Amino acid sequence: MNLINDFEQNKVLNFNNLDKITETLLSKILFFGDTVCKLYKWQKAFYGDLSDIDFRKKFISEDFFWNNIMSPDIYIKLLFLKYNNNQWEESSIENADDLCIVMNRLKSEKTLTDFAENKKITPDILEKFANMIINKQRKITEFRKKELSVLFNQDLKDIEKEAIEDLRSWAYMAKDQLPKEKTDYVVGKLLSILSLSEYRDWQKKAQKSACIDGNGDNVIITQSGKILFIDILPPKFNWRVEDEVLNLARAAADISALTNNTSYSDVLYKSYEKLTGLEVPSVIRKLYETRGAMIQAAYRIILNQSSRAKKYLDFVEQQISNL
Repeated sequence: MNLINDFEQNKVLNFNNLDKITETLLSKILFFGDTVCKLYKWQKAFYGDLSDIDFRKKFISEDFFWNNIMSPDIYIKLLFLKYNNNQWEESSIENADDLCIVMNRLKSEKTLTDFAENKKITPDILEKFANMIINKQRKITEFRKKELSVLFNQDLKDIEKEAIEDLRSWAYMAKDQLPKEKTDYVVGKLLSILSLSEYRDWQKKAQKSACIDGNGDNVIITQSGKILFIDILPPKFNWRVEDEVLNLARAAADISALTNNTSYSDVLYKSYEKLTGLEVPSVIRKLYETRGAMIQAAYRIILNQSSRAKKYLDFVEQQISNL
């Protein structure tokens, strides 16, 4: 019984004429014309064991739920499949042997990363992005407040501290081009912000929210200007609640690093101020933007994208130079 192999051999339901396969560390993406199927491998990940059926069902179900809220035009169905009499049939989650996320195929659309690198970012795009991501995160919060209650009841400072320590572990994976000493220095600077009075003041008024993985590669901008999101579930549970302004800061870091222009970020924060009446202090911007840029720097190194990695590392240097 191997769902991925059977999909590749056109043996599952009515999925025929496989024309493309892409592979990630933990999944395979199979393209059947305009339909795309995402299948997770049966293996351990840093955030959990996908070979454990109970964890697998829970994780993949959450993956679909979050992404479907963000982009219902892309994430269209979650299939629960059971192997019976040498064939796969639809089932309930309780009886399922495996799960498959069914998506609509994107055609020649560009990411926020592409727009930033090609200098095509506009204030209108950023304002639309800011409003959409905040409202969608709040919608996820509405539906998942109970499941995430342990995080919503946690102090924001503790959530941030754990996230910064996770950054350390993540960046260590890029140690060949990102020395541990450099990572430890940046992490130390970020942790020091949590002791500042400016952070404590912000913590009292900051709004916690379900937090998506909104890095620039996960934000799609269509030719008509529509904004879509893909693969936005934070894989590690403790990353799923944060200060709701965090994803605007992550976008600010992506755009500022890739364009070498920090003026765009003001549009994002002004949009947030319009929504909430909260002006995000400079030190909070530095905290979240620097953390986001370090995540991306390590990620780009791991993907052998040295040019992009350098842009993010240069941005990190600028951010922490006066901390």
